[in-house]
Amino acid sequence: MKLVVIAMLAAAVGCTPYLSAGYDTNSSLRGPIKNMVTMPAASARSEDAPPIDDTRSYSFAFGAGFGERMGVELGLHLHDVNGASFSMPTAQAMGVDPNSPRYLLGSTSLDVRYRWLALKHLTADAHLGPAAGMLVDRGMGDYQFGNGFRFGATLGVKLGKLSLFADVYETEMVFNDGDAKGVSGLTGVTFGILVR
Repeated sequence: MKLVVIAMLAAAVGCTPYLSAGYDTNSSLRGPIKNMVTMPAASARSEDAPPIDDTRSYSFAFGAGFGERMGVELGLHLHDVNGASFSMPTAQAMGVDPNSPRYLLGSTSLDVRYRWLALKHLTADAHLGPAAGMLVDRGMGDYQFGNGFRFGATLGVKLGKLSLFADVYETEMVFNDGDAKGVSGLTGVTFGILVR
């Protein structure tokens, strides 16, 4: 046990922590979840409402770099949400807005990064790691979990402690039950900023 603690402290001393945030300029879904994220809350009550539009996907991450080439990153990703995605029930409506999204989809990932290009102002990384997803039915109060993996490539421009980046990613997840049962995929391009 002492050896593990010593190894973790040594790794922490030698690492460079960073935070990043970004949004998807382009994303697409495949499999059972494809049409679920645009389904309106009204569908939970068998009412008609138009599909949800004007949604965006966001990513937030905390990571640590070990030397110039390697790193580990814990990411949280919200997929296809808008302002109404988080609306709470009101006394008048006795439920969420029927025109708001019925489902919320979020995922998390633990990526290992390898920086194969490390120039003064330009970087390029490849990343791969396990991922998990959670699909919440706001209309019925149910939720489902999926497991899978995430991989991709990132191109960054360094400006001192800041980096601007573009990340092309793919996430594959398997849901074992519920409306999302089966294999679903997410593909996207995230643009963001990283502070090191």
